[in-house]
Amino acid sequence: AWAAAAVHELRGDARVARVAEAARHAHTGLDLAQVLGAAAVGEDEAKRFLADWTDWTMAEIERLGVDGRRGRGPSQADRQLADAAALQGRASLAAYASRRGGRHPVLYVRLLEEELAADEPDTAVGTAVTALAEVPGEFAAERTAIADLMVRAVERAGRPELMEAAVLAGFEAALDLPHYLRLRQVAGHEGRRRALAALDAAPDQTGDAPAVLFLAGEFERLWDLVKDDAAAIGWSHSAKGMAFPLLLALLFGDNPLGSLTGHLVRRCWRGDDDAVSDGLLAAVGAMDRRLPSQCAEPLWLWCQEQVEHRAEAIVTAKHRGAYGRAADLVVAFGEAVASGQGRSRGGREFVSTIRKRYPRHRAFHAELDSSLARSSVELG
Repeated sequence: AWAAAAVHELRGDARVARVAEAARHAHTGLDLAQVLGAAAVGEDEAKRFLADWTDWTMAEIERLGVDGRRGRGPSQADRQLADAAALQGRASLAAYASRRGGRHPVLYVRLLEEELAADEPDTAVGTAVTALAEVPGEFAAERTAIADLMVRAVERAGRPELMEAAVLAGFEAALDLPHYLRLRQVAGHEGRRRALAALDAAPDQTGDAPAVLFLAGEFERLWDLVKDDAAAIGWSHSAKGMAFPLLLALLFGDNPLGSLTGHLVRRCWRGDDDAVSDGLLAAVGAMDRRLPSQCAEPLWLWCQEQVEHRAEAIVTAKHRGAYGRAADLVVAFGEAVASGQGRSRGGREFVSTIRKRYPRHRAFHAELDSSLARSSVELG
């Protein structure tokens, strides 16, 4: 109501200043369409206000500079900017994007959304190509959104020759597992090489780096990334914790999809979307997982050591709530021995050895029995 009164009663800079003050008190942002409806001003006056508000909002956003916005994604001010530009009509929105989209990429995002909503995929493809050429890499969230919208536009426009470029742009911006899973479906050797180059160029390794390296067949690099890490395994979100079930899958001789190893992969990589962990497991099962011979024995020993240390830390400290997860690790390694080395007896003996180390911890024994019952690998 305060903002609507300002739009109705004031003009020029005074009006913008009053609406800005109202916006600062509106924790969820102003609904500009609602404000204009309540202000009951004519179409020309509404457009004048929206133009003034758009210019003011862009100036306020630019005061932060790129560094102040890096990695944060669109702010409330960015969304209000997009609303103000869009309310002036799509032609005005396109003009704003053309002039200022490189500094305010949310304008391109909104324009693409409107072009797709209007069922104009060919136009949207052109807009996305322009946007990706103009928007700097510092705006990672916005570049990801633009690339994802380009994927939709390419699909609807029937332009398969552009799909690899669209998906690669999304991965280069997001550096995450969902985009890499999609990239593996559409990219050739050069696209995958560029994806790894983007991962290498990132100032910090992303949380999804272990899965990307694994799916890219960079097994030695993955192990080098985590083998000296002191973090715990089992359910840690450290690079080592996320990589360990993938390294077990690497040692697994058969498809680990239904095994406890597969369960550990799914549990570590589920995130907010089961489709991601499902896609990862399907890719793991289908890919060539042969490890260079010079790495195989050291990796077996390292994985065994990690499981033994984790089980000891949990059981000796009597962390009963974690016994089940420790048992899953023990049995998963036994599965790997049975499957990867073809030694069912060796896997059974490993589990038995761990059980005998803690003869009085019956609760842990019960969890081992439960994990063995859920295993799809014959351990006896």
